[in-house]
Amino acid sequence: MESGVSAPSIREYYRILEDTLVLERLDPYLKNARKRILSSPKYYFFDTGVRNALARLPLDEKLLNVQKGVLFEHFVVLETVRRIRALRPSFFYERL
Repeated sequence: MESGVSAPSIREYYRILEDTLVLERLDPYLKNARKRILSSPKYYFFDTGVRNALARLPLDEKLLNVQKGVLFEHFVVLETVRRIRALRPSFFYERL
């Protein structure tokens, strides 16, 4: 552990962030249930500015050029989740 914080504590922090709607969690799409349990979910902050501030990334042109794909993925995922949330479907991400 490089951070000095135990894994259960970190999981609890993520759960708190999910419960307070700061994070959206997407589990991987896998047909094999065992692999799905063992693989890591992806987390999306409700606002990319919060993500950048926590990562201590400055808001400048270079960051926008380097992170274009990540920021676009973030936008698409969050908009999709927000628009379809009323239907209560399950969302997953798929590695290509």
